[in-house]
Amino acid sequence: MATPILHHVESDEYLISGVYAIRNRVTGDFYVGSSKNIRNRWAVHKYQLSKGTHGSSRLRNAWGEYGEAAFEFLLLKIVLGSRAEIYAAEQQYLDSFKPSYNISASAIDSSGVVPSEEARRKMSEARSGEKNYWFGVKGPANPAYGRKQPERLKALLSEMRKGEKNPMYGITPPHAKLTDDQVRQVRALLAEGRTMASIAEAYGVSIGAINHIKHGRSYVRVA
Repeated sequence: MATPILHHVESDEYLISGVYAIRNRVTGDFYVGSSKNIRNRWAVHKYQLSKGTHGSSRLRNAWGEYGEAAFEFLLLKIVLGSRAEIYAAEQQYLDSFKPSYNISASAIDSSGVVPSEEARRKMSEARSGEKNYWFGVKGPANPAYGRKQPERLKALLSEMRKGEKNPMYGITPPHAKLTDDQVRQVRALLAEGRTMASIAEAYGVSIGAINHIKHGRSYVRVA
């Protein structure tokens, strides 16, 4: 069985979405999964394994045999995208490395069927309120305790949303307050030296909106 490249990451980075692995340090066997919130998913894995309710009998049995200390949680790949993109990335790892602790070869679920919106809603309700694993758990015992987004993660997210990388780049949103002609007028007024404050007041928008137009961050498609 091939072994993927695994990276140790600091706990606060688990907040990000992507693909992860749970590896047995003793045997080298591992489990591959994915989540929109990896840190929370790891907490759920540990809870289920400690209670003997984890869905993977292979991982559950190994956890019971070797103990929690024998396992490490590792990040395989950051995926800042849709669930479909995350599933696709996970599937690549499942296909390439065939992790021995995974029961299913499908990243979607054990049956290989994509859950419907109604099914997702029911699953969400089943984990809400008192049904949630962490309901009522406060302080350090709760995985969300003291959670702060690390500066390097903020920088990464910011960089991925700049310019053409932003999915809204060049698109006028349906709730836009200015028409294309008004945007052209704003640009002309800026070129004449009018202040952003006066233009914003005249068009009933914020100074920030005018600033975005001035620096080409909005209404990019308007020539």
